Amino acid sequence: MERAALYIRVSTDDQTEYSPDAQKKQLIEYAKKNDYIIDYNYIFSDEGISGRKAEIRPAFMHMISIAKTKPKPFDVILVHRFDRFARNREDSVVYKSLLRKDCDIKVISITEQLEDDKFSIILEAMLEAMAEYYSLNLADEVKKGMFEKANRGEHSGTLPLGYKLTNKILQIDDYYSAIVKEIFELFVKKDYSVLEISRYLNNKNIRTKNNTMFTTRGLKYVIQNPCYYGAHRYNYRQGSQSIANDNKDWIIIENSHEPIISKELWHKAQEKIYLSKLMSSSPKKQARKYWLSGLLRCKHCHGSMTSTIIKNKYVSYYCCNRKNGICKTPNNISLNKLGKMVIETMENDLNNNTINAKRIDDKYNPEDQNVLNLKLKTVQRKYVLANDAYLAEIDTLEEYKKKKSLIRTEEEQTLEELNKINNKIKSSFNRIKFKNNIELLKSSELTQLEKNKIIKTFVDKIVISSRDKYIKIYYYFIG
Repeated sequence: MERAALYIRVSTDDQTEYSPDAQKKQLIEYAKKNDYIIDYNYIFSDEGISGRKAEIRPAFMHMISIAKTKPKPFDVILVHRFDRFARNREDSVVYKSLLRKDCDIKVISITEQLEDDKFSIILEAMLEAMAEYYSLNLADEVKKGMFEKANRGEHSGTLPLGYKLTNKILQIDDYYSAIVKEIFELFVKKDYSVLEISRYLNNKNIRTKNNTMFTTRGLKYVIQNPCYYGAHRYNYRQGSQSIANDNKDWIIIENSHEPIISKELWHKAQEKIYLSKLMSSSPKKQARKYWLSGLLRCKHCHGSMTSTIIKNKYVSYYCCNRKNGICKTPNNISLNKLGKMVIETMENDLNNNTINAKRIDDKYNPEDQNVLNLKLKTVQRKYVLANDAYLAEIDTLEEYKKKKSLIRTEEEQTLEELNKINNKIKSSFNRIKFKNNIELLKSSELTQLEKNKIIKTFVDKIVISSRDKYIKIYYYFIG
């Protein structure tokens, strides 16, 4: 007799018939009818958890790890339906393949009977696809419900500090909103760290709404929550899990309720958090992520400039060759001061018409045109060779027609590629786009990395000298 493990999964949206007890009862009955032996140590159950991602199902992952032990502890895994095992086809294929090939363990659905034949493979794939469609469609419906609530201005989830709930609408709580304002003022304007704010509030005997002391974790959540500038954030976490979703999956509804702080102050707080993360990372990572990184050159030795952290608070750039003993002229400047100089220089260049930009053609090389012209001559030569082969009775008329058709297709493709190059529009430096880019670089709402990507679309390098108070920006444009 074969040994069976049972896997049970129930998500929050399941109906009564899919309850853990109902699934377990049916699985045991099936095992008895089909002469499977059940070891009750191998009954695995995930309750109230989505099936979309296997990694967030602890019982499932525990079952897989046990299945990989030698000798194998069971021969089959019984599930109520295949969508209990996985609603994601990628997970399903990966784990079923692992179980079958590496462990010699089959997954059996007790309500969707399949035989070991080719048709069953197609049918199983169809069932899994339907389950995944249901899961994705359900997620869409949940998001629609979130949007409907947001459009009505209704709040769902944990009540944020500084607000009270009146008819499902967030209203400002005067006492706690003053604490929230103080948190942001201390963090942004007085440059307190999160730890310093925590100590400050706790020492003044200020407590949370639950009458507990403030923690750095709780304060970070407050500082990063967009609700304080008047926006609702939905789909932040994975159900009841403490794991945050990717920010691309969040639903942000602007102007949904009365703000406690300005949007500008909130974005400045996010920028500080971003910078603090960089400061705690390795120097190699830091150098790539500040908005002027990869562009700065020393006027005195033409070497690169790199960033460093001063007193664990300020970003400064210095000449790499100076540190290595090659450059003899000191050249150090703070990111804050340099950033203002760069913006001012760009605006002056635009206003005074002193932008001297070199052109860089996008994916265009004059040599490509020569290669295509040679290719066209070679292709057209094939007409002559095909004709000669037909006249010499090497090819039949049908073979000759087929060859001509293939040659014509190749000729048309080559001509099309040539036309793309010959008809390429030669663009010029776009002053309007340049001005818009400056405004984006001045924005407090963009991260350092986003600004770095923007500036690298039109700036080739920036030559500076802190001693001479010199700066020159070299621009480029793509033709």
